[in-house]
Amino acid sequence: SPPTISGTAPTGAVEGAAYAFQPSASDVDADALTYTASNLPAWLAINAGTGRVSGVAPAGSAGTYPGIVVTVSDGKASASLPAFAITVTKAAPTNSPPTITGSPATGVKAGQEYSFRPAASDANGDALSYSIGNKPAWLSFNFATGQMLGTPSDARVGTYSNIRITVSDGKSFAALPAFSITVSASSS
Repeated sequence: SPPTISGTAPTGAVEGAAYAFQPSASDVDADALTYTASNLPAWLAINAGTGRVSGVAPAGSAGTYPGIVVTVSDGKASASLPAFAITVTKAAPTNSPPTITGSPATGVKAGQEYSFRPAASDANGDALSYSIGNKPAWLSFNFATGQMLGTPSDARVGTYSNIRITVSDGKSFAALPAFSITVSASSS
């Protein structure tokens, strides 16, 4: 009697990720079984003793690999699964968070201009946007550049704490350490 084989192979794989398929086979005569495969892509291998098809699709292997057939033999007769195809897709690119640096001044006299602009970059070249928390009312903030600009009046004398500038690439963010700005009287 010929052996029997069953199983449904996964039809998708991702570059850089492991692919595996384990068919099931049996033989009513209890003959030893040997597995083979035809039209396997170079990055896949089959274990002749177990039938396990496995491998890792390398970078640059995206595409469809049709006509793969797994066969089991008992030495006298064989049986095959229906031909199948594996479609490999590119791995999703990984995102690097943006970076932000700069040391804002911690003091300004009333009547004098305060200005600070952080430096930020993104290794993936993503567009950057800025945000600010606890912005003093006398400061303007540019969400496209991160520029803070303003001239406090004597009425604004005091310390403005926990100001936080954040940059985002749309996927992740980075922030400067929280800082304070002390406005001193123009006569001091």
